[in-house]
Amino acid sequence: MITQASISKSDVALTPETSSQKEESEASVLSRDYITKEEAKKWISPNARKLREHFRLWEARLQRR
Repeated sequence: MITQASISKSDVALTPETSSQKEESEASVLSRDYITKEEAKKWISPNARKLREHFRLWEARLQRR
């Protein structure tokens, strides 16, 4: 049985990341649809209650969706 103490760092083979792997990882991050913090702060929920809108009108608008 192998214990943690018997395994040294030299026994573990580390594979360096190749340039093609780096490009693939960057492409996967860039392909997602991210928004910036500024855009997130400016975003207004379409389901939010509007200014001076009675809660029953708001409820009816939500139920129509």
